[in-house]
Amino acid sequence: MGETKEIIGRNLKAIRERMGFSQDSLADALGIARSNIANFESGRRMIPLVHIPKLAALLGIKPNDLLVKDESQIELNEVFAFKADNITKDDLKSISDFKKIVSNYLELVDKSNL
Repeated sequence: MGETKEIIGRNLKAIRERMGFSQDSLADALGIARSNIANFESGRRMIPLVHIPKLAALLGIKPNDLLVKDESQIELNEVFAFKADNITKDDLKSISDFKKIVSNYLELVDKSNL
């Protein structure tokens, strides 16, 4: 379990930083303290399951991407990248909702091309 927490934490931090989010902004979006994000990223605490879909939607990843041992293999959809300065909790919720819609659409398009 310890290695899994460390892998998830390392991936969360790397993805968060690549997408331009602060620990504070992720914490605000999830309604938790910033110290929880720090504990997740350091591998001291496991991310509660209720937060994983929200994090995935906000970061533009699939939930299982947090478990990938080599972070460079995670395919971030850079279309979802944006400047995260001065963003509000409501903005983050809207961005997360938008990312879910786009991800679902892309999945449908992908399946229809099979």
